[in-house]
Amino acid sequence: EKKRRVAFIWYGVSALAVLLLPIAFFEPLLIGLLAILQVTVAVLTYHRFFEIEYDYRISLGELAVAEVYHKRRRKETFVCTIADLESIAPYRSPYRESVERMSFSSVYDASSSPDSPNCYYAVSVNPENNSDRTLLLFEPSDAMLRLLSFYNRRTVVKPREKSATTDIEA
Repeated sequence: EKKRRVAFIWYGVSALAVLLLPIAFFEPLLIGLLAILQVTVAVLTYHRFFEIEYDYRISLGELAVAEVYHKRRRKETFVCTIADLESIAPYRSPYRESVERMSFSSVYDASSSPDSPNCYYAVSVNPENNSDRTLLLFEPSDAMLRLLSFYNRRTVVKPREKSATTDIEA
């Protein structure tokens, strides 16, 4: 959400450059500078803020989350030991309400949307300072949930599948 706002601000700057074009007719040098500014801002903004993928990695008991920009640049944003995770559960009712009541020192959103049906949350606690909590929103696969459960079975909550009921007409 925040990244998209920043992108829209950049596009606003680009639109401002377009609006200044009539003024540029009085200054021929300004036409070229404004065009270059607009194209540069649009290209850099699009690649940086709109083509983001998230990469989740579990290795030797650690969970690492990285942002991949335009399938080229990888930036690791979150790393924690799975044993230090306080809870891992679906980010929907009834678990979502309990998370929203907590306070966090930082929040990492590595999901397509917090309202996604596959969105989970993980609460990481700093071992040195128990009041320092971090919230991670992510979309794990079933295999990843099994690995998280392997390393820290007591914290992973898997939702029960709704049983299929059939109506029998007599």
